[in-house]
Amino acid sequence: MSTTLSPLAQQLFEAQVQYFSNKTQEQLGTLISLEVDAFFTKAESTTFADWLPKSVVLPLVNYYVKDMPLSDELAGRLHSVAMRVYQHPRLEEVCWGDVIDEKELGELIDLALSLKSLHLVMRRVARNRLVIDAISDMMYNAITGFVSQSTAKAGQMASNIPGAGSVFKLGKSVVGRATAGFEKSAEDNIKRYISSNIKSIVTSSEKRLQKAIDDGRLKNALLSNWKNVKNQPLASLKDYASEKDIQQSIEGAVTFWHQFRESPYLTNIIEYLSDAVYDYLHKVPAKELLDEVGISAPFITQELDRIMAPILEHWHQQGWIQDFYERQLRPFWEHAQKEALITAG
Repeated sequence: MSTTLSPLAQQLFEAQVQYFSNKTQEQLGTLISLEVDAFFTKAESTTFADWLPKSVVLPLVNYYVKDMPLSDELAGRLHSVAMRVYQHPRLEEVCWGDVIDEKELGELIDLALSLKSLHLVMRRVARNRLVIDAISDMMYNAITGFVSQSTAKAGQMASNIPGAGSVFKLGKSVVGRATAGFEKSAEDNIKRYISSNIKSIVTSSEKRLQKAIDDGRLKNALLSNWKNVKNQPLASLKDYASEKDIQQSIEGAVTFWHQFRESPYLTNIIEYLSDAVYDYLHKVPAKELLDEVGISAPFITQELDRIMAPILEHWHQQGWIQDFYERQLRPFWEHAQKEALITAG
């Protein structure tokens, strides 16, 4: 319960609240500029690790990524939000061409194809042993599946011919017994042969794709395909994903995240990244890092003023700035009155 202030204390309290309210509104730009300049001065001799020490940041990262409890209703809530978007009537009215035009798409494609990281990913995927093995296994399974189906059909056809069925079974039995000891060896040889050829095919495909990027054929193909879809509504995505598909995807993603955040692998990733980041941040002054990304004191001052000025003006008009200072300053005047620090004389 607040204490009733004496007339003098009330007068001083109201004057102080009014002063700080007006100062916040009228001198915001100056206050921001002074604080930003002070920060940049300190940034010349300090690092980001000084401002945000690892001992403070790492526990926060661990909490929000790994330890923060997740609601049991998370999947249901995400599905509810997704369905509101999925079923929104505007999806039937807005076309892809309304979202991005051909010129903008062309510029976006040029930017994406110029990224060094894209070419690096292409090269690493094309030469990755796991990718080669996966493709080889698919090819091997396709071949063996085709042979098995062909053999079954041949047996079915032979059974319809008098006497041929017995001959077919006899031949199949003889061949099976003769090759039983070589089955594993033959399988390995076939897989090695497929793997060797797949590797050269994938490498050749990488080169052809790179050539298609360089001479503009890939971009032209993408833009040509865009002409076929730009007049389709955004709702055309429903042809590829039903409501059930979305629900199952969300449930699967939430389940995966629950399991992944409890795994030691995620802990190791966080620790490795934090070690790498802070090893670098400990060495480089904060201002040098800001200069590298083009962030200067005038830039920050301008952007903060652009954001905060209209917001604070609105809060000032609503009386919320004054309410804030009244809550913060009134306890001081109550304390001053209690301790008899204020006299009428």
